[in-house]
Amino acid sequence: MSEHINPNHINSQANEGIIPAPEQVPLPEGYVFTDPQTITPREFADLNNQVEIGKGSTEKYLPYRAQVYGEMGFSVIDVGVRTAEGELIGFGSVVSKEDYGRLADFVVSPQHQGRGIGKSIITKRMIEAEAAGITSFHMPALESTNHLKSYYLELGFTETPEGDLVRGPNPVPLG
Repeated sequence: MSEHINPNHINSQANEGIIPAPEQVPLPEGYVFTDPQTITPREFADLNNQVEIGKGSTEKYLPYRAQVYGEMGFSVIDVGVRTAEGELIGFGSVVSKEDYGRLADFVVSPQHQGRGIGKSIITKRMIEAEAAGITSFHMPALESTNHLKSYYLELGFTETPEGDLVRGPNPVPLG
């Protein structure tokens, strides 16, 4: 993956070969992106329960999330990562409406952190969101993602006085 990313146009750079196309986003050896449709509610809950912010997740969350977002007219782009053996170890989403996306449900199993998996999930979900027409992004301030703040800043995000990270012409929260 490119060390220096033009902060404003990930998708246009993909067309120029600077940023990989979604199917070319690299992962460390032994990991693969998975079709989000293959992720079961139990796998999602088990992964979330491995991190403090996800404690208490149940099998009901993933179907409930899809139902609520659908009723509100939101679209969801999910990205999952599995080990070569098939274990779900990473997940992230972009929840969107019109041209605005909120980065959500981001988690990497603690046993697999520090290997670049989180950065690959972030990159892939943003490229896919931009390909779907999303031009503005919002990442709520979460202590659990502070270690990735510098990477978001490389991608052109700026920090608000509240600590949220935003990017694009109209990065207002979904409401």
